[in-house]
Amino acid sequence: QVAGPVKAGDYLGPVGDGSGLARVVRPGTAPVVGLALAAKTAEEVGTVKGMISIGLNALSTPAALPEEQQEEVFKRVEQVAGRLSALREEAREAREQATAAVAVAERAEGRVQAVQ
Repeated sequence: QVAGPVKAGDYLGPVGDGSGLARVVRPGTAPVVGLALAAKTAEEVGTVKGMISIGLNALSTPAALPEEQQEEVFKRVEQVAGRLSALREEAREAREQATAAVAVAERAEGRVQAVQ
């Protein structure tokens, strides 16, 4: 249930009074828990179809930080992304090496069986 008017596409967050109601929020100013998929014009509490996802709080956290801290967060995200890319490349190379090693072992096994 949502308190106040809502437009489709608005971000939804908790009212914050423990009622379980949602309200329209702006990312970076309050926790985001969902996205409205329909509109409601009445001020009263009402039902609105929405998509709820706790992961949307990621939209809220960096924007709520001071600019210097936002830059640090984004730098760290870039570092993690770079490390992830390097790990993917290492995994690809390890798979290639393992495939080559299996091929060598299978050929050697074939020669041993041929000799027997």
